[in-house]
Amino acid sequence: MADLKPTRSRDREPPAEEPSDDHSVVLGPAGFFKRATECAMQAMVYISLHASQGRPASALEVARSLNLPHPFLLTALRTLVERGLLKSSRGRSGGFVLSRPARDISLHQLSLAMNDSPVHKGCMLGQPECDPDQPCPMHEFWSHLQETFAREMKSTSIQSLADALAESDRYRRRG
Repeated sequence: MADLKPTRSRDREPPAEEPSDDHSVVLGPAGFFKRATECAMQAMVYISLHASQGRPASALEVARSLNLPHPFLLTALRTLVERGLLKSSRGRSGGFVLSRPARDISLHQLSLAMNDSPVHKGCMLGQPECDPDQPCPMHEFWSHLQETFAREMKSTSIQSLADALAESDRYRRRG
């Protein structure tokens, strides 16, 4: 008899996408970062967007607004406080604020704070010897992709994400 227990949406496989005719590579955040890092990124952008209101954002407010599990998010927020990217205060008017301007916090810094390195260290084809002197067939392509990704992570700030999101129609409708 089949197991009929309900599954959560994050447990299901995403639908397969139709292959693109232009053979472009589509890279999304899922799979590049740990789930905790994705939550931390979303929370940092949310906190940045709401900083103009002049008050800290509570973990519960952030969790509800972003539809994230509160205990899981709280763990990520505490990590960001410990690593110096957020400040927290207790009490009725307490919550979380960025420790420095959002323009000064890069995605690279955030991923390091969360102990997450989205760059794959090994050979993509599983070869034991794969380096510039003994490259596998994917080595040059993958090295270029990793260098580009690392450069973008270092140059993309929380502020740039918050600005782009604030300008998007999807955010204004949801806001």
